[in-house]
Amino acid sequence: MMTDDTYDDAGELFRTIRNRRGLTIRQVHGNLHKTAVSHFENNGSDIRMTNLMTILKPTYTMPQEFFELIDHTNNRLRALSIKISNAYQQMDTATLTQLADRYANAKKDNPPRYLLKLVIKSFLSDLKHQQPVFSNEEEDYLQDYLLKAGPWFFFEYYVYSNVCFSLSKRVNDRLVQQMIRQYDTFHLSSYDELFFGAFYNLSTKYLQRGDYQEALSMLNLVNMDKLKANVLYMRHHIAFVRLATAILSNKGAKQAREELSLLLKGTKIIDPTLYAVNINWLESLHIDPESLDLERG
Repeated sequence: MMTDDTYDDAGELFRTIRNRRGLTIRQVHGNLHKTAVSHFENNGSDIRMTNLMTILKPTYTMPQEFFELIDHTNNRLRALSIKISNAYQQMDTATLTQLADRYANAKKDNPPRYLLKLVIKSFLSDLKHQQPVFSNEEEDYLQDYLLKAGPWFFFEYYVYSNVCFSLSKRVNDRLVQQMIRQYDTFHLSSYDELFFGAFYNLSTKYLQRGDYQEALSMLNLVNMDKLKANVLYMRHHIAFVRLATAILSNKGAKQAREELSLLLKGTKIIDPTLYAVNINWLESLHIDPESLDLERG
């Protein structure tokens, strides 16, 4: 039965979808024998991928949705990423420490778990202001994993976008180029936020260090027009960093102040929480919010 909003059995899930659509087995079986579909639905028997795609088509169910409903691994990754992100934003080192303990015994012979261990370490170290974050061995492992032949999928983008802040410039220069090559060769739209997020994280890293030229170069490596409108928060973040960089580097600072003022006034109306985060960002960068003609409070 269902647990955590997923189905344990693919056949049960397919039967539920077929019944919900009001379709009979005869209407969906295609080249498969009707008994094969019946066995799949009722006994959880194995079914070839091509045959599954065939019987899904008449139900107008996207394969991505079907697999998400039965794939506990992806749901665990999503839940974990949300938990890590929330803990980081709330500066909750206790929760991050608990997560770090959970993955403390992860070894290199299990790359996914080991990489998640390093992701958590990156967040926790940033909150504790620990430098360097990774040992040379850990950094080499991350580099070797991400540079090896083969496309990047969601997991690879997730790992890199969340550890790039903690990597050396030498390694990041290589991995950014690799990520761009992989993205240009093949990607799904669901990778977009993480892809652009990596450039945002890198630009903020250089911005905080006062390296304005490098911060801008990171943002200039990608075309903002490719960032879909539905990834609204990432568009906001990148626009914010670009304008803050222009102010700090005194390159078109006057116009940048005017544009940033308009951006933040709109943000305050739409999302007061994000506005507060932006104000804190300004202050950490030593940009006086009052210089942007913003009302405080």
